[in-house]
Amino acid sequence: MSRPHREPHLALLAAASLVSCVGSPDFAGSNDSVVTSTGKSSSNVSSTTTGGGSGGDGGASAEPDPVGDDTLVNPSFEAGLDGWRVRADAGGVFVESLDAYRGERHLASRTTEAYAVEVTQDLVLRPDARYTLRGWFKSSVVAGASYLFLRTTESETRVAVPGGLSSSLRLTLAGLKPASTEVTLGVHLEGPADSWVKVDALELLNGSPEWDDAFLLGGDLSFRRQLDDLGVEFVDRAGNPTEVLEVLSDSGFNLARFRLHNDPGSPDHYPSNQFPPGYQNLDDTLANAERCSEFGLELLVSFHYSDYWTNPGQQYKPYRWEELDVTELEAAVYEYTKGTLEAFRDQGTPPHLVSLGNETNAGILWPEGQIAAGGANFDGFARLFMAGARAVREVAPETLIAVHLSEPGSALYEWLGWAEQAALDYDVVGVSLYPFWSNLRVDEMRKVVERSIELTGKQVIVVETGFPWSLERPSGFPTMIASNDLEPQGLETFGVSPRGQELFLRSLFQQLHEIDGVIGVSYWDPIWLDTPALPSNVPDTALFDWDGAPLRALDAFHEKYR
Repeated sequence: MSRPHREPHLALLAAASLVSCVGSPDFAGSNDSVVTSTGKSSSNVSSTTTGGGSGGDGGASAEPDPVGDDTLVNPSFEAGLDGWRVRADAGGVFVESLDAYRGERHLASRTTEAYAVEVTQDLVLRPDARYTLRGWFKSSVVAGASYLFLRTTESETRVAVPGGLSSSLRLTLAGLKPASTEVTLGVHLEGPADSWVKVDALELLNGSPEWDDAFLLGGDLSFRRQLDDLGVEFVDRAGNPTEVLEVLSDSGFNLARFRLHNDPGSPDHYPSNQFPPGYQNLDDTLANAERCSEFGLELLVSFHYSDYWTNPGQQYKPYRWEELDVTELEAAVYEYTKGTLEAFRDQGTPPHLVSLGNETNAGILWPEGQIAAGGANFDGFARLFMAGARAVREVAPETLIAVHLSEPGSALYEWLGWAEQAALDYDVVGVSLYPFWSNLRVDEMRKVVERSIELTGKQVIVVETGFPWSLERPSGFPTMIASNDLEPQGLETFGVSPRGQELFLRSLFQQLHEIDGVIGVSYWDPIWLDTPALPSNVPDTALFDWDGAPLRALDAFHEKYR
């Protein structure tokens, strides 16, 4: 059965008045994240007016008159506090240039005492319009009771600022149509001593944010059939048993990634015999692809060119190719890639994207395709990669070709430079971005992606990412994060919890979607749950709990709004 993509969050942009809770296409997190109250609004701040045009100077200024239309003045605080009314009873608010999301400056609140501050503008809205109010926020782990709001004399709608926002998160109030056109909007910043909140790039949109169904959000589903055969059950949000693809599709998944191995599960050959037979080979991947296509998911196929896992530390050749010389190996790569893509084409499921190799920082098909220090033998790698690329161009000219790299940063940029010198034929830079492996926050990951696009002029996709929701597993065995002695959330402070996992993904999806040239993000591994026959080393980063129930992080896959 062919099923079109859904836009489940468009309902949240439907008529929302100020007499009931209004949802958000960005972070609304839980049902109590967006609050609407009726009756005369009040706040904990006094009517003292501070502020000034230069930000942080604290000089007194007259309260600005309502602008008389629906245009925010100085929404990114580039002109300090010009156009904004500041009301405070204690503490301080200022504009600084240390951590802006967009431009050079941002609003911040931080004091050595408990504080409550409001920074507002008065506007006159159009009576026949619906509005969206949104902005970018960061916060200390303990952030108090801060929120983004729109207020009339009769009611107020707000969305809370979560604590622990070590990377920028966009908060949104959508579908706003207040009974009165005269409104006050802005931010209420309140917290205990030494807490802080940062605000930037506020926007008031006339209408709804743009929905971008082409933005790919999904994950690696290579184990789907194997888990099903082992009797692993998943349930929907009501606790009813269901196919996992139903849950993922309803949650916004529109991309399925598959790891493809040449001949996994061969009992007489190592390391092929470390996999059970019948899975992650071509037949299994074709069956997975066919079923996922019925749910409207685009396909990303990762050729490992191996019978086993490959990564920067290991690139085993398939046992059938072990005795081939480099010329024969080049031909084998071409024929295998060609035959595989012909099978996908003939089935009616051509991949949207293929990666030729998996985390190929050190090359593929060692030793012939191994890249040594300083880029030595990159030409040997390129020869084998280009054999696969030729097959893709011939059989599936619409399919995008990706390189897949880990170790974001200078090593990534150096590798991309070698690729340019070798005239490597590819369309997309694929990267692995894990906070616990890279020790990069989302804000820094964004810069890595921007730099990769700047260097290459290529599109970018995040092929792998993940974030833990638990530090323990019921079996008592250590997780991958624990066994590698990694800091569970790297430098982030979202928190190791279902909520923290959701915040990380929303921040990542939102920030990367803002970059022209980013085509999507694939999660690893969303469905690999613990089972005796297939023990998982990443159940703590899965998107389902120990019992197969969906975690709240799945809601983040609706983040397809620009």
